[in-house]
This record gives sequence, structure tokens and C-alpha cells, in this order.
Amino acid sequence: MKKTTYIDNDEQELAESLEKENWISDLDTKEKNQYAENALYSLNTKKGRRDGINTV
Repeated sequence: MKKTTYIDNDEQELAESLEKENWISDLDTKEKNQYAENALYSLNTKKGRRDGINTV
């Protein structure tokens, strides 16, 4: 098996944390909430399109 090479330590730490699903965000609480709101809205609109529901 080929060993993965990384550009630097930051990239390696990021890759490992993503693999473990244990990454830490640098967003503050307000930004996290806004991001979560936008992600939920996006997910719901995509689901609506998939289910044939018009979400305009």
C-alpha cells in the first residue's frame, strides 16, 4: 500500500481529522449557526427537488 504524502503538517492534520470525523471549526458561534441554517435550507431544497416538490 502506498503511503500518502502531504504538502505540510497542517494538511496532514486536516486530512487525519476529517478521516476521524473529528475536525474543529474556526468559525465563531454566530457563523456556525448561519452555516448550519444555510446547509439545512440547501438540503431541504435539494430534497424537495428530488421528491418533485416545488420549493420556490
